[in-house]
Amino acid sequence: MSSVKDSKKIHVLHVDDDASFLEVTKQILELEAGFTVESAVSADEAIKKLSTTVYDIVVSDFEMPQKDGLIFLKELREQNSHIPFVLFTGKGREEVAIKALNMGANVYYNKQGSPETVYGELIHGIKLCVELKRSADLNKLAEARFSAAFNLNSVALCISDFETGLFIDCNEQFVNLFGYSREELIGRQSALILYTNPLDRQQILDLLNKNRHLLNYEVNFKTKSGKLITALFSAKLIEVKNQIQILTTILNISESKQMKEKLKTFAHLQATVAELGQYALTQPTIDDFLDKVANDVASALDVELCKVLELLPGGEELLLRAGVGWKKGLVGKAIVDAGDTSQAGYTLKSKTPIIVDDLRTEKRFSGPALLHNHSVISGISVIIGSLKKPFGILGAHTTHHQQFTKDDVNFMLSIANLIDAFIKLKNDKLELRKNELKFRTIADFARDWVYWISPERKFIYVSPSCEIITGYTPNEFIDNQNLIRDIVVSEDEAILGNHFDLFSSDNDHRLTFRIKTKTGQIRWIGHICQPVFDDSGNWLGRRATNIDITELKKVEHQLRVSERRWAVTLSSIGDGVIA
Repeated sequence: MSSVKDSKKIHVLHVDDDASFLEVTKQILELEAGFTVESAVSADEAIKKLSTTVYDIVVSDFEMPQKDGLIFLKELREQNSHIPFVLFTGKGREEVAIKALNMGANVYYNKQGSPETVYGELIHGIKLCVELKRSADLNKLAEARFSAAFNLNSVALCISDFETGLFIDCNEQFVNLFGYSREELIGRQSALILYTNPLDRQQILDLLNKNRHLLNYEVNFKTKSGKLITALFSAKLIEVKNQIQILTTILNISESKQMKEKLKTFAHLQATVAELGQYALTQPTIDDFLDKVANDVASALDVELCKVLELLPGGEELLLRAGVGWKKGLVGKAIVDAGDTSQAGYTLKSKTPIIVDDLRTEKRFSGPALLHNHSVISGISVIIGSLKKPFGILGAHTTHHQQFTKDDVNFMLSIANLIDAFIKLKNDKLELRKNELKFRTIADFARDWVYWISPERKFIYVSPSCEIITGYTPNEFIDNQNLIRDIVVSEDEAILGNHFDLFSSDNDHRLTFRIKTKTGQIRWIGHICQPVFDDSGNWLGRRATNIDITELKKVEHQLRVSERRWAVTLSSIGDGVIA
C-alpha cells in the first residue's frame, strides 16, 4: 500500500458515478482547500484504491449503480476500516442521513444549494473529520506507547487514584515485587496493604500536592508474604478524564541498602582492629589493653557483654581477665569451667569459632552460670592464641536474639590474633629485659670490651670496659656509630673494612687490628664476633668481644727478637763447635 508523501496535506477519495461532477469537485477542493483528490466512479473501484493507497477521508455519493453509498459504507466498516466517511448526495431524505450516521458515517452533506455554500460546508466538514481522526489516531498511538511502556517496563509501576488511594492498574513487575495478583490489588487502597506505616502515604500526598511530582523518596513497604522491603518511590500527578491519578514507580533497593550497611559495618569493624593495633603500639599494660579490647569489641558488634577469658595453669578453669557489661566485682575474679559444658570450654575443645543463636535452646552445651545470670541469648566466641597453647577465649554476648555473620567471626578472629600478638610481645620484652639484665650484669663487669650491633649496624649495647681500653665512653660509641672506624690506625683500616663487608654472614670472625686511644696511645685489639639469633631463628645482629692484647703483642715481639739473636749467635759459632 502506497503511503502519503505529505502527512499534513489532506488526501481525499471522492466516489460518484457522475464523472463530470467528480472533475468539478476535484478542481474546487484542490484549488480552494489545497486537498489532493482522487476519484472513483463506483464503490468497487473505490475499494480497490483503498487497498493500495492511503487516504485521509472518503467522500461518497448515495445513489450509485450496483452498490449505493450505504452498501459501500457497510463493506468498509465490515473490513474494519475506520476511515472518515462523508455522505455527499443530492438526495435529501432524512432517513438516509440517519441510517448513514448509524452505520458509521461521520457527516452528511447535500449537494443541492449554491456551490459556494455547498462546497464551503464540505471543505469545512472534511477538515474537521480528518483533524478529529488524526487526533484520535495520535491518542491511540500515545495510549499504545504508554501501555507498552507501562506493561513492559522493568521497574514496578502502578496507577492509583489521588483522592481515594485505590489502585487503578499495575504492571507485572509490580505484581512480582509485592506478590499480589492484579485482581487482588485493583480497587483496593494501597495504604492498607503495602505501607508499613500508613502515615507515609499521607506525607507522600502532601508532597505531591505541593510539587506535582516526587523523586526517589525512600519508603518501607511490606509484601503479601510479610517481607519488608525498602524502595525508592517516584511519582507524578496525571489527569485522565478529569480525574487526578498518581503514576508511581517503585525501585526495590533492599539488597543495595543491605550491602551498603554491610560495607559500612565491615569498615567499622576494620577500623576498630586498626585502632586497637595503633593503641597496642603505645605500649599500654596488658590489663589496659584488654579493657580497651572489651569495650571496643562490644561497641563494634553492638552487644551488651564482652569478655576476655584467660586459661589458668592446669587448663581446667578460665579467669574473667577483662570484660564489659558484667556485674560489678566479677572482672578479675569470676571463674568459668574450661570443660565442654560451657561455651568457652566447648570453643577450646572444638578448636573453632562458636556461634550461639539462642542459649536457652542450645544443645551442644548447657552454658556457664556467668552467662545465664546475665540473661544471655546469643553469642560468639573464638580462641586467643595457638590451638596447642591458647591464651584463652574472646567472647561477645547479647541479651536479645542477634545473628552473627561471617564478617563478625573474622572480626573476632582478628582481634584475638591482635591480643595474642600483643601478649607475646609483652612476654618477649619481659624475657628480653631479664636476659638483657643478665647480659649486662656479666658484660658490665667484664674486663673485655663487649658490644652488640643490630642488623642495621647500630650499636645496641657497649660495655663500660671500652673506656679502659680506648679512653672513649659507651655513650660516645653509641652517639657516633663510626667512632670504631675512626680510631683504627690507617694501616689496619682495610682489615676492619673487609670484616664489616662480611657483617651479615653466619660465621664467627676473628681478627686483630690496632687502634689509637683517646690519649694517643697505640693498642692492639683481638676481635671475636658471632651472629646472634632468637628462639625463632630471627637474626638479631652480631655480638663482639674486643680484648686488649697489647702486652701479648709486646711479648711476642720480644720473643721474635730473642729468636733472631739466638739464630745469629748459632750461625757465628760455626761447624767446629759441635765435635
